[in-house]
Amino acid sequence: MEEAKLRGKDRARIAWASLKMDEMRRRVEGWSSVEEIMRWRTRRGML
Repeated sequence: MEEAKLRGKDRARIAWASLKMDEMRRRVEGWSSVEEIMRWRTRRGML
């Protein structure tokens, strides 16, 4: 079933996109997504 989905797709482009996504997923020191969400919710008066 998975092979049928990929038939006709450009596997090189898929591989390139996968590598780019991995690069963007890197960790940033000193940044916490939980703290960022709390900060935005506080600013909007949601907490």
